[in-house]
Amino acid sequence: MTRQLRVLHAPGLLKGPAIRYRATSNTAITVASIFGIPLAPFVYLITLWHQKKFYDRLEVILTRRDLVVRMGVWNRQEKSIPLEKITDVALLEGPVMRMFGVKGLRVETAGQVSGPLGLVNLVGIEDPDGFRDRILEQRDRISDGDAEAASLPHASGARPEAAGAGTGGTAPSAAAGSGFGAGAMAADPEVLALLREIRDQLGRLER
Repeated sequence: MTRQLRVLHAPGLLKGPAIRYRATSNTAITVASIFGIPLAPFVYLITLWHQKKFYDRLEVILTRRDLVVRMGVWNRQEKSIPLEKITDVALLEGPVMRMFGVKGLRVETAGQVSGPLGLVNLVGIEDPDGFRDRILEQRDRISDGDAEAASLPHASGARPEAAGAGTGGTAPSAAAGSGFGAGAMAADPEVLALLREIRDQLGRLER
């Protein structure tokens, strides 16, 4: 059963320029050999066909917590990279890339096992600069959200309703003057304002 993903962004692909760039690069490597020169036209056509199939099946998806890449012609593979593990997203642009109007996108993670080339290398993403910013912004948003959640008292197992136990006052009133109220104010001043309003309304009802 396919896992349902909450897609935030799925960038387009510059298939034509990327395919020609990769076909040209692979052909150039073959031509570098004296024996490869006669085979250059065949290598170019075969590589062109292969890269077209590759980009037709390439999927790049940014979800709320992961960067998902599905690729492969003969053997399909899916890489799901947690955003909090991404250390950097590098942009690459060599002279041949500039000639074809494409950039490379290299995703690096903490503890990666893929060596200096990074965990994922993509060429031909539309607006690579903007997509890089989206990835890093969502990564920072996740990191900041987790840090705020960890700072709240109930994140460590404390029950908010216990704040008013044994004090003789109402729960909202006790919470407003306890560590819970202080934690809520640190996380969001609007929460503390709401608790004070509830306390005042309960006080007027009691009177």
